[in-house]
Amino acid sequence: MPARDRGTTGGGRAGLVLLALLAGCAGSAAPAGRPTPAADEAARSEVVMGTVRHIDLEGGFYGIVTDDGRRLEPVNLPREYRKDGVRLRARVVSLRDRVSIRMWGTPVRIIEFERL
Repeated sequence: MPARDRGTTGGGRAGLVLLALLAGCAGSAAPAGRPTPAADEAARSEVVMGTVRHIDLEGGFYGIVTDDGRRLEPVNLPREYRKDGVRLRARVVSLRDRVSIRMWGTPVRIIEFERL
């Protein structure tokens, strides 16, 4: 039985087809009229004013109690804001796809913030 050259089988052609398909997708942009993820996040955001509070549960964490009484659990609160009593205004987006083991407030991501 003759030995085959494994580099010249049909698998090589399939690899070329796959490479061509991937190359065609690499430069494609989002379809016209469809918002980018950042634009979608900004559209779902809201501005809140509140006070940072240290919550002594589950080892302790920092949350925001808004002026209207809601409890927000930021996933990206900057270190310089992690002080009980700090007043801030922040643009936040609710993280609908997340749950928290703390079950204290609504998980949010801070997009913009300023100290008051």
